[in-house]
Amino acid sequence: PFALTDLPNSLLRRVSTSLHDRVHPPIPSKGHDEHAYHPAHITGTPSAAIGFEWRVEGKKLEAGSSKTFTVTTDGKTTMMSGSIAGASTELLSHEISVLSGANIKGGIPGTDLEQILYSNVSVDKPAKCEVSGKSIQTVPLTSEIVEGAVEKVGNGEVDILFRSESKENEILTSLTFVNKGLEECVIKGQTFNVTGLWLALGLPQKIETLNRDLSREAITKEYKNSKGEFKTAGLEFGGKAATVTGLVLVILTSDEKYGAF
Repeated sequence: PFALTDLPNSLLRRVSTSLHDRVHPPIPSKGHDEHAYHPAHITGTPSAAIGFEWRVEGKKLEAGSSKTFTVTTDGKTTMMSGSIAGASTELLSHEISVLSGANIKGGIPGTDLEQILYSNVSVDKPAKCEVSGKSIQTVPLTSEIVEGAVEKVGNGEVDILFRSESKENEILTSLTFVNKGLEECVIKGQTFNVTGLWLALGLPQKIETLNRDLSREAITKEYKNSKGEFKTAGLEFGGKAATVTGLVLVILTSDEKYGAF
C-alpha cells in the first residue's frame, strides 16, 4: 500500500486539526478498533527479536507458501505531500484497493507482491488542479520485512520496505495534472513520477491479528535488512522529497490471524 516516509511537521502547519487526525490517527488503544484489536482476534505477545518473517496462526509462513490479502482505508485519509515545479502539493484519498492476486510470501525475509489503486483522489494543493482520472495506480510493487534503525543500530521495530518489483529506485507511479473543471491549473498537462523506496510501520507490532494496520510512516528512514545491511529509504515526487501518510487496514482473504515478526 502507498506511503512515502516521515512527514515533517512543517508540511502540516496549515492542515486543520480534523484533517491531521484523519491522516495521522493516534495509535489505537485497546478498545479503539474491535475488529483489529479485540483480544479474540490477537495471538502472541510483543518481543524484541526480529525474525524477518510472516507468521500465520502461530506458524512461520515457509518459503514457497503465500496468502492473498485485501486492503481498506477503514475510513482514514491518505495524504501525499511534496513540492513540484515550485508549487506545494497535497493529494488526498480515502479509497484504496489492491489488484487481484496481492499476496504475502513466506521465507526469510517475508515479502509481498501487490499493485495499489487509489480512487477518488482530490488535490488540495495546488488549487484548481486535479489528477487525471482522479486515481493513482502503482506499478507492481514488492516489499520485504526489515528492522528500523538509527545510525546503524537496529531499533527492534518491524517495518515493511516497499519498492518497484522490477528494481530499486525505479518509477512507482506517474501522475498527470489537469484543470479542475473550468479553473486553470498552474501545472496543467504536466506529468510527474514518484520514485524510490518507502518504509511503512505495521501495527500492532510482533502480534498476530485478523486485521493489521499498516501505517505509511515508519519512525525512521534508516533500516536493516535480513542480510544485516543498513540502508536508507526515501521517496521523491517530481525529483523532490515527498511523503505519504495514513493508515491502511490489511486483511488476509482466508481470515486468518497473521503478523510480521
